[in-house]
Amino acid sequence: MLPRCWIPAVLIFSLLLGCARFPFPPPQPEMTVPLYQETALGEEAYREILKHEQLSQDPQLLKILNRVGGQLAAVSAMPHLNWEFALIESNERNAFALPGGKVAVTTGILPVCANEAGLAAVMSHQIAHVVARHGTERLSRSFHNSGRGAAIPAGFSNSRNKNEIMTALGVGRDRSMPFSQRHEFEADDLGMNLMVQAGYDPMETVRFWSRINQMKRGSRVPEMLFIHPIDARRLEDLRRLLPKANRAYQANPLKHGLGRSILYLLSRRQLMPKSNPLSPPPARPSSETAPAPGTPFNP
Repeated sequence: MLPRCWIPAVLIFSLLLGCARFPFPPPQPEMTVPLYQETALGEEAYREILKHEQLSQDPQLLKILNRVGGQLAAVSAMPHLNWEFALIESNERNAFALPGGKVAVTTGILPVCANEAGLAAVMSHQIAHVVARHGTERLSRSFHNSGRGAAIPAGFSNSRNKNEIMTALGVGRDRSMPFSQRHEFEADDLGMNLMVQAGYDPMETVRFWSRINQMKRGSRVPEMLFIHPIDARRLEDLRRLLPKANRAYQANPLKHGLGRSILYLLSRRQLMPKSNPLSPPPARPSSETAPAPGTPFNP
């Protein structure tokens, strides 16, 4: 039972969220893949990717990843999926989520995240794509445009199917198929709502995407931007979403703020570059333990 002092805040928070476009956009008319089939495809794609990657064994980073991901999944419109969160040891600055609740983040993007709220900005955006079924919509359209109609295979029966399915889901080697502006706006909108409900400061969404947008000017474009492009227009759209999100955040009795500093943990394991002008200075966190990597999360 909630304490009496929380009840008015909870009511205000619920009303503010009720005014938002939530919980997710309706499936598009061309989406012909049932949920059980997209879950199976997402599971197969996830296992296919992870068998070629080195998974992190860092207990503190895994603890943060599972906590942030679990809190976001729990407030999503699909909390009962078999959610799993993986941390991939890679210098790539990337993250992805697949149907069925499979989410992965690379260690290379953690310095850009800087803190738990920055990580929540990344993961909530990816989770939003899954909840809104954007990858499945792209897959349906891809097979329809190729003249095969709704005949989407149940798995990777051949290399052509595998490449096409992986690309449509946003995890293929072909990076020429980014999510559309509509998909990105919907994922930003829903992702910010997920952050607010999970208790993270939504302002960190704008900060994170601003930081990674600046990196486009460097010698290596962050890999995540090939699939999730960012420009001045999208940043402006994010800023327009902030007032509504901030009101809901202030009314939410659950607040983590920015959460723990990821930069501090990275500096200790010598993963963070010596010079990182885009990131704020780290704060000292408390110690924690973590579950084994790849442990499913069931809220």
